[in-house]
Amino acid sequence: MRPRSWVRAAFAATLAAGIAAVVFGYVAGSAPAGNRSPAFTFKADPGPSAITFGKNVAYKASFQNTSKSNYTKVTLAQTVPSVQVTDGTTNSTLYADLVYSSCESPPYSAPVNNVYSCPTIASLPANSALQNVTLVWQSKTLPAGDTCVSSCKLATTGMLAIKEGLSNTGSNDTFSIGPVLTTLLDVPDPSKAGGYPIAKCTDPSNPTLTT
Repeated sequence: MRPRSWVRAAFAATLAAGIAAVVFGYVAGSAPAGNRSPAFTFKADPGPSAITFGKNVAYKASFQNTSKSNYTKVTLAQTVPSVQVTDGTTNSTLYADLVYSSCESPPYSAPVNNVYSCPTIASLPANSALQNVTLVWQSKTLPAGDTCVSSCKLATTGMLAIKEGLSNTGSNDTFSIGPVLTTLLDVPDPSKAGGYPIAKCTDPSNPTLTT
């Protein structure tokens, strides 16, 4: 009877080792939730910045998978830059308009629930190259008679989401940077505000970039 017991014990040990190897291989290959730590930056460019109401502001994001495992379904997103204003009776929110996105070709995707998302990257390999994205938004003009509710600052948040699998909802990990604030000036101030140029000059008599 002892030989049979020894065989059963050896088989059980081999089976357990095989299962452990499979589990380890899956974990190592797909970067389990909670263990991801991508290099991620998000900021106004140049920043800290100040622009006049109605002008453009640019945001630059960079991210990289510096781990030893692949990331799947990676999405860069940004809340629509906004500021709260009031006419003295009613508060309202002024949302900026997207005028340029380097992560997709126009026409750009419309924000959903005031969040703009770049196209999802299906797979971001381990130690892959740094990904850079520039997003340019045009702030709204300040309605006549309105003032800012608290401070005149355009606020936004950058987010990097990593989602594993097809059946789960949401993301396994979401990394956020914000709020990123840009001062809004009612009256133009050449020493502080300029806006972000997105087109070359076309007027020979005024050789400056347009904003």
